[in-house]
Amino acid sequence: MSLLSLGAALARANITINPIFDGSITGDAQAAAIEGVINTAIAQYEANLKDNISVSIYFFNMTSGLGQSSTYTINVGYQDLRSHFAADATSGDDTTALAHLPNQVNDPVTGGNGGVDIATAQARAMGYNAPEAIDSYVGLNVSLCNLVHTGGDPTKADLQAVAEHEIDEALGGGGTGSNLGYANNPAMLDLFRYDGNGNRSFNQDPTQHAYFSIDGTNAIDEFNQFGYIGGDYADWIKHTANPEVQDWRATRGSHPDLGPSEWRMLDVSGYDLAVTPEPTSMAALGLGVAALLRKRRK
Repeated sequence: MSLLSLGAALARANITINPIFDGSITGDAQAAAIEGVINTAIAQYEANLKDNISVSIYFFNMTSGLGQSSTYTINVGYQDLRSHFAADATSGDDTTALAHLPNQVNDPVTGGNGGVDIATAQARAMGYNAPEAIDSYVGLNVSLCNLVHTGGDPTKADLQAVAEHEIDEALGGGGTGSNLGYANNPAMLDLFRYDGNGNRSFNQDPTQHAYFSIDGTNAIDEFNQFGYIGGDYADWIKHTANPEVQDWRATRGSHPDLGPSEWRMLDVSGYDLAVTPEPTSMAALGLGVAALLRKRRK
């Protein structure tokens, strides 16, 4: 096999994200530029996620807020989810996460048996037979965004970063990954939500910190809970000095790229990374199938 054909074969084995553009985008005077930015964002996932699945996302231009996603989810039993996760585990983070997911019927977050909600795209990545229609509807307020990924208007957000924030949620990460404020049973990222004492956390108390961790000891990032004033509970806190894609609120004039926190989030959300990200973490924690549509706003 030639190198050219080998490269094509490898590309086909990775995830394919099919964008469907609403008339509010195709009819815009800057349609080509807008679609180009979205396609550039999509290319990051197609290059870095090696799950052989197709995902369909419907993009539209909205006039309020900055970005939003409405993602279809299915509910699966916790123990069955753990089995699918184990069969799909490919990375060191997957192995660590699995070791801290007890093999039992009830979920370890609430102790209940209401199952765990996962996005339809996420479900297919883990081997479930989930619906293959549109997986998510993503709205982007183009008027508030720069269409260039460097420079631009310092009072505007970065369209590529906003698109990536919402694509993360279309894949089951970010806000879609938590049911806090929506339901009494957990979603996928709630399995990796811990307080500062290393205990699983599933509350909305704004006086408490909540961390994304795969082992209950080392925090990869901090969820949006302490001092909560809005946004999704499974987005990150706002990183003022070094903004991140999954921050609950965008930092105007910044141009963040998908970083280790986002890739590790997707990794333990059921996807397979083509390249393992550099392990970064915050300080250690202070230890002493019918689909439903869920809306998340940035």
